This record gives sequence, C-alpha cells and structure tokens, in this order.
Amino acid sequence: MAACTWKWLYYGPATRSALRKRRERAAEASTEGRERAAWSPSVLLDREMLLRSYLPYALVHFVLLPLAFLPLGRGAALGVLVNSVVAELLSNLHSFAVIAPTHTGLDIPIFEGAARSREEYYVRQIVGSVNYESPGSAADVLHGYMGYQIEHHLWPDLPLRQYPEVAREVEALCREVGLPYRRDSVWRRITEMVRAVICDEEVQAARVAISDAGARRAGRKDGGGLELAALHG
Repeated sequence: MAACTWKWLYYGPATRSALRKRRERAAEASTEGRERAAWSPSVLLDREMLLRSYLPYALVHFVLLPLAFLPLGRGAALGVLVNSVVAELLSNLHSFAVIAPTHTGLDIPIFEGAARSREEYYVRQIVGSVNYESPGSAADVLHGYMGYQIEHHLWPDLPLRQYPEVAREVEALCREVGLPYRRDSVWRRITEMVRAVICDEEVQAARVAISDAGARRAGRKDGGGLELAALHG
C-alpha cells in the first residue's frame, strides 16, 4: 500500500521540503553545514503541502474530472472516478518500482556527512546508485528512462532519452578510473530493497566516507582507483 501511495506519502512532501530549503538557502548569506532533515509523517499535515499540492491535485483528478462526465450519467462519472483512483495507484506503484529499489539496499553505501569537494560529490552519485539492466529501448520506455539513476544523479536536468547514450560514456569512464558502475535486474533490486526493509537490527548497511585523496584520484583520467573507508556501528 505504501508503494501505491508513495508520491503522496513521501515523494511529494520530500520534493516540497527540498524546494523550501532551496529558497531558504537562496535567502540566507551562508548555509554551510546544514543537513537535510529526516522525513516525518508530520509533513503530510503541512499547511502549504495541503493547500498547494494535495488539495488542488485531488480536486482536479478526483472531483472536477468525474463531474465533467456527469452529463453522461452517474455511471460515467463513477467510472471516471474509479479509473482515476486506479490509475493513481498504478502510477505510484510503477514509479516506486523504478526509483526506490535503485537507491535502497544493504549493498548500497550510506555516506557520512556532506561531500567535501566536487570530485567527491560526483563519486557519491555513481557509487550510491544502481542502474537497471536494459536489454533495449522498449525496457527503457517501460522504466520511463529512469532506470539510469547514476546518470540522472550526475545530470538531473538532462533530457531522459539522452541517458542511454551518456550511460555508455559514464560506464567506460568508470572502468578507466576504477570506479564501480553497477547494473542489476529489477528483481534483484526489489529483493535487495525488501532485505533492507525487513532485516534484523544486527544487519546494517555500511556507512562510507570517501577520502579526499581517493576522490581526487578517482576524478583524474589517469586512474588511481577509489578509496572507501567503511564505518560500521
């Protein structure tokens, strides 16, 4: 059920929170050291979130749209309402399956603190995400071209259809400099996500800090590999 409603429960509130923090950073002279606040159920009752996001969206899709078909009869209006609700649930489920598993798993590192350099930032985007295996353009379309999460993190504003092209270049560069570039099947990623959710308290994902020297060497074309210090506990 959470997967079928995750845009409402998490993605929308997280996006608005990021937008609010971006506005705050633009209004302040310095915001170094500020970290993103953890998600909380309280964001669902945020006044701005309710008035500017939830209510307008629900009003258009679940009230006005069905009412527009009311002249054709109550059955038509009810059918539109049911289809809108089912489409919303399926859309949430699809986007969750495409995005969440590529970011969640005990095999994906959780980074300590903020990136200390541009090189480290880009290294984190590559190491901290997993792409889906893509047998061809049909699979890319079914994934909404969001199976390329590594490239999406590197260039979030890049047109989606360009991700397959740049993915080949990114993968080749990663091999050249010694960075891991991962591709997994949808089922493998979903399995890893479920393991991370239901794991016992003794199993923890590695928390990783990237050394400055390692990030700089990984950012050079002459290679040198990547230094990762795993911090458990």
